[in-house]
Amino acid sequence: MRKPYDPPRELWLYDDRGMKKWQGWFLSDHSAALEADALQAEGLLVRPEQSETEVGTILEISLSEGLAVTIQLNILEGDRLLPDIKGYVRGYDEANHVVLATAADHQQKIRLTDIRNVILVDQDKWYREGIDDYGIQSDQSVSK
Repeated sequence: MRKPYDPPRELWLYDDRGMKKWQGWFLSDHSAALEADALQAEGLLVRPEQSETEVGTILEISLSEGLAVTIQLNILEGDRLLPDIKGYVRGYDEANHVVLATAADHQQKIRLTDIRNVILVDQDKWYREGIDDYGIQSDQSVSK
């Protein structure tokens, strides 16, 4: 079998960048895979189980102050816990469920006995760190 003609690089008419021109394709595929792995790994962080009174207290704070919560359910899927549920407490129903408003205004009912751990979500945004109420960097002194 004959090998196809492969001229040496110095005889090429243009400078081929090789695989560099395909990096955008690999990067987007890689990013999508990393996001999928992060979603699966979310169930790996096992927080300590809270009592019903602790869970109820945090849910009441979330409801009264309008703060977001992250709820970890005590339900296993295979050998992992289900992914955390993030949202705002909207109330309770007669069947002992907490009504949670999740992303895109979807409402989800969660049985109180299925809740393993509840934490309040920190409302400070990353872009607000180090800035006071007037938009001034708090580590810098203001001259008058």
